[in-house]
Amino acid sequence: MDLLGDDHLKYYRIKQALESVDDEFFNKLARTVNKIPQEKRSIGRIFAHALIRHPQLIPVAARFFV
Repeated sequence: MDLLGDDHLKYYRIKQALESVDDEFFNKLARTVNKIPQEKRSIGRIFAHALIRHPQLIPVAARFFV
C-alpha cells in the first residue's frame, strides 16, 4: 500500500467496499437514479438520493472521506 498515493488509497478502499455488494443492489441503485428527472440529475443529487434510499452505502461513502 505504500506505493499508492492518497487518492489511490481512497479509491481502493471504496472498491473493496463495493466488491461485497451484489448485483441486485446495483440494479436498485440504477432504478433510483432513473427516477430522478434527467434535467435535474447531477453527481450531488445522485449521491444524495443514493445515500437516502440506500443507507447501506453510508459506510462505503465514509471510507472515501476517512
